[in-house]
Amino acid sequence: MNKKSIASILVLVGVAAASMGRSVVKAPAFYDGVYTQGLVVTENGAIVDGADISNSGTGPCLKVTGDNVTVRNSKVHGCKDHGILLLGVNNVLVENNEVWNTAMRNPPNTISGGWPSQIKVQSVDETAEGLAHHIIIRGNYVHHGYGEGMGLRGSYITVEGNTVQDNYSVGIYGNSDHATIRGNFVLCTGDPKYNRDGLPMSGIGFAEETFANWGAHGHDSQVVINNVVEGCKYGFRYGASENGMGLANTVVAFNTFSNIKAASVSITYYANQSNVTVQNNLISSVLSMKNIADAGNVKIVFAKGNKAEDYRLTSPLPATGPHLVELDYGGAVRSSPLDAGAWEFVGEVLPVTLTHEPASATATFIPTITQTRTAVPSATWTASPIPTFTQTRTAVPSSTPTPECI
Repeated sequence: MNKKSIASILVLVGVAAASMGRSVVKAPAFYDGVYTQGLVVTENGAIVDGADISNSGTGPCLKVTGDNVTVRNSKVHGCKDHGILLLGVNNVLVENNEVWNTAMRNPPNTISGGWPSQIKVQSVDETAEGLAHHIIIRGNYVHHGYGEGMGLRGSYITVEGNTVQDNYSVGIYGNSDHATIRGNFVLCTGDPKYNRDGLPMSGIGFAEETFANWGAHGHDSQVVINNVVEGCKYGFRYGASENGMGLANTVVAFNTFSNIKAASVSITYYANQSNVTVQNNLISSVLSMKNIADAGNVKIVFAKGNKAEDYRLTSPLPATGPHLVELDYGGAVRSSPLDAGAWEFVGEVLPVTLTHEPASATATFIPTITQTRTAVPSATWTASPIPTFTQTRTAVPSSTPTPECI
């Protein structure tokens, strides 16, 4: 029995109940068709499932203004504005969708700001009615768009298990408080069509921008864990604050930042910065930050991959920073001693020797490790809350790293 049949039965049950003097059960609004002029969902509790949504006009592909809405298993593509716009909504789930070729008013990337996002969370204002909050975005494939892959302007937003590839400016961009970014794969392939000022997008970034009815957000209470970022400008970046707010109450830990063009972690310093932790990440370039609790960050070299599984460890690499995370990128339980980076090592234990030189008073020495990997058959992308892949592993002799000062 399909979803429409179930909805019809609920309506008939409601009518029968009403005729007997009982309360009416109203079926939620349901959308699963092909929409070529965009779709606007205003009903609370609505479901968009299996739809194909584009817009040959000027607006977004899909605009949601109702609360408690679910958008899943749909294709969203081909519009000049936002791909999916969640406007002033509460308790919305966006999962297992493919979004591409949106924000098409931007190419060839000549404007300096104001472009749309492929998935946009936007508050109307900061009131209880206008704030976009308690939103989950998971298991989506967001690729080849001319704005941010995701632009977040709200509160209590979780972004997990997504693949974000080749967008403009930033893959996942937060101007929100209480945001959790975990278990995502952010990929920059080097396609110049999506470059900004000659460089690919930043992987994950926050900033404090001021808009009409939107003030001091984007600096407070962020968690960035278990992400894999490949080939992008930055791995994680906290940029400028129009309100002069330093990053606060934020954790950036157990991520893998590979083949990064600029700093693996870049955090603009403000005097009121507080309680920021950057620990147990695998990095490929410098850390650019000041007065931050950093430990256990290891510089490592991976060959460029095209899926998160390409960045599994081939030997244990124990985390030495005190911040701990219970699960890894794939949802596996981490075992003591935990390994640094997005993936916990699983397999035959092979020795890794870290050689350190005495550190000077001003320099931080971070060991460099070159990972050798055996070829693994590529997996066809399938959206899921947190992607899980089965992989056959072959033990590879470890190399002896040399320390590198950064």
